[in-house]
Amino acid sequence: MNPLDDPGKEWCFLLKSTTVIGVPFVPRPIQVTFDGAVFTGNAELCFFYGPGLTPVLLRQKSFLNGWIPVVTDSWKIGDITYDIEIFGADIAPFGSDNTIQFVRYRMTNTGARPTEGTITAAVRGSGEDSRLGQVPALPPQTLFRMTDRAFFKDDRLLFTFHPGAERFAVPGQAYVAPFKAADHALTSRAEMGLVMYHKRLEPGETFTAIFKMPRMPLFEADAIATAETADYDQTREKVIAFWTRLIEGHATFSIPEKRVNDSYRASLIHLILATRGHGGKDHRQGSGLPYDDLFLNDYFDMLLAYDTAGLTEFAEPNIDWLLQKQHTSGMFIDVHNRGDDTIVTSHGQALFCLAYHGLMTRDKAYGRKVYPAICKGVELIIHDHKTNKYGLLRPSIPYDAPMLEGHHTCHNLFGLLALQASIRMARFLGEKEDTSAWTEVWQTYKQAIIKAVDEAYRKEGYITSGLYDWTRWVQGNPVYRGNECANQDWENNLLVYPSELLDPDDPRVAVTLATIRRRKYCEGCMTYRNGQHIHQYITLNQANQYLAIGDQKHALLDLYHVLLHNGSTHEGFENLVEPWTRTVKPTCPPPHAWAAAKTALFIRNLMVVERGGHGGLDESARDLWLFSLISPAWEKPGNKLEIRNAPTEMGTVSASLAFSKNSAVMNVDAKFHRPPQHIVFRIPWFLTLELATADGAIVRDDGGVLRLRPDVKTVSLAWVKKPGIHKDTYQEILKSYRMEYGYIKDPDGYKQPPPEPFLLDDEIHAPAEPLSFDLIRRAYQKEYERRIRMAVSAGDVATPVEAPALVFSTHKRNSA
Repeated sequence: MNPLDDPGKEWCFLLKSTTVIGVPFVPRPIQVTFDGAVFTGNAELCFFYGPGLTPVLLRQKSFLNGWIPVVTDSWKIGDITYDIEIFGADIAPFGSDNTIQFVRYRMTNTGARPTEGTITAAVRGSGEDSRLGQVPALPPQTLFRMTDRAFFKDDRLLFTFHPGAERFAVPGQAYVAPFKAADHALTSRAEMGLVMYHKRLEPGETFTAIFKMPRMPLFEADAIATAETADYDQTREKVIAFWTRLIEGHATFSIPEKRVNDSYRASLIHLILATRGHGGKDHRQGSGLPYDDLFLNDYFDMLLAYDTAGLTEFAEPNIDWLLQKQHTSGMFIDVHNRGDDTIVTSHGQALFCLAYHGLMTRDKAYGRKVYPAICKGVELIIHDHKTNKYGLLRPSIPYDAPMLEGHHTCHNLFGLLALQASIRMARFLGEKEDTSAWTEVWQTYKQAIIKAVDEAYRKEGYITSGLYDWTRWVQGNPVYRGNECANQDWENNLLVYPSELLDPDDPRVAVTLATIRRRKYCEGCMTYRNGQHIHQYITLNQANQYLAIGDQKHALLDLYHVLLHNGSTHEGFENLVEPWTRTVKPTCPPPHAWAAAKTALFIRNLMVVERGGHGGLDESARDLWLFSLISPAWEKPGNKLEIRNAPTEMGTVSASLAFSKNSAVMNVDAKFHRPPQHIVFRIPWFLTLELATADGAIVRDDGGVLRLRPDVKTVSLAWVKKPGIHKDTYQEILKSYRMEYGYIKDPDGYKQPPPEPFLLDDEIHAPAEPLSFDLIRRAYQKEYERRIRMAVSAGDVATPVEAPALVFSTHKRNSA
């Protein structure tokens, strides 16, 4: 095992992973880095321990209770246990514009005799490694001064600290008077304003130091006094209460596996912390730490995550932003378009978002507001369908993702989905003429897409990202067309969910999913650029298809591997991680908000999801699926799955599934404004159903699926485990890792068979074990360690993960 991976702490995939803290609608994010520094973009508060000023390393920091954005971690050196807690809060009168970052740093003597302990804090511009953004250079005349509880830069407060500290201007130089940057040849990388607490601790004694750091340095005396006197404990209670009310006061799910259960809530937190605003105005969504702008293609999953969680207050600020993105031609212009409406990038996603939000909220005033924009958006689809030689949306360039020039499969899948949602909105608003006309177009447009994907399937053996006469083109370079990574599998697999283009049992769906899995998976996740980089959250596109077609085992494998590749606060990353390195590009740190949205949405969908009726066009044929993915790790006597107040297209649903030995009872409490055709429950793949009754009446098993009346209240299930169903689960995971193609520069390389799988002697006889997150984690670590040993044997030297080292003054260091 990697010595940095503490099995007693929350799992963290990346060797250097960052997270964020704060409140909704801040001007810019606040990072807590892999080494526990609080980076505001203006300055950084960093921490050390011991008499040698060892930098803190918080690789496996976690959120409080698994999901509340109060960062916590602890470590033990000898008899001293150190622990740290960090959160951001909006304090009056600063509000969300200038949050205050609170840090509680403690040391406790857990031994049987007195001992010495030391904790230290300092400020610097940036530790540089894995921080997003560069701070300005430090002018030589910059003046610094300290009081007995605060540190100032040019008379602006950088941070406050606990009284009674030993103060140092720079490491080794005691603070005696204000100093200039030039006095110590300081750069923005150098530590300054050190405060050290060296204490003799009796057995069981704890020493606590509190630090506070504003996002923007404070100048006014009243503001400085407010920051200095803000109470840590009271503010902490308010922060916890705020996030608890926000998340648990809406739709909530309870899943008896901590990693999955916490991931849903934490993913919503990361999505909310990617919102931006200034002065209480200009509220909008962002795409996360590496991409502060909002991309329309990202927003599709974000809107669904918000609306299905009941968090509509975070979707509504983006409505005017969406409307402003519409060109006079009717096209929605994304960042990728660069203002060009002759290509399409995210038109379908934006149009869908405008229409679907109204369907979920049933807000006719909202519908009337956005309906003119919906009409213009639909007219663009109609225009392209009637004028394009293939009946498709206009072609595009390889702006990103699919990496091809021509007709994109994903654009037309989202175009179809947007048209379906728009027709439903027209019907909801009583626009009968539009409903009729658009439905006629939908019928012919859908057939044009089916014809196109059928041609791609016939030509390529699966449904590719490019349709018809697509060509290769390196992104941003129209001259060179020898793109070795063209036609990337991206959203070409969205064939059943959410588009409902093809039926779940269509063989083209299964073959497409299997082809992508065989070619493009590494470490159990999809990759990008033909295996060059792990792209964990795009894997959930595959998982949603598996969920829709009833391939529960592959859906669960994909979910667990996505969660495996998240950090210890459940943060997801944006690409750029080479397989089996666990190292992200330092200039593209997590968390990524699109990853968060996709994760939250998939976990919601496995608990409750709407399906059927041609994407809801035929509402009488639309079903509501409950608990359609159940892990064997959850199906244990005494465990329970719960859905509380979940918004759906049909109304609000609460439900539970309580497990006993060889049985379960499902209770449903729904408040439908329009009942579904059926409530549907899928029997878990590892169980054989013996008897099912609904409200006392026997229910027929329709091929592993129970179709229940929409007014069902209680379902009783009797089942038994399939013999030998868990045999070789661990071994199959290991073999899948060893069958990876890896980085394939020439796509013709996929014509060759993948590497032959194998098992080591100690793996062959590993006992049967049901699939769980812990099993996935252990299998991954086993393979990772094997590859590390091979690399070391080949002469590679692993670079240890270390916090940024202390930068000492150019002056002679005094003993501190």
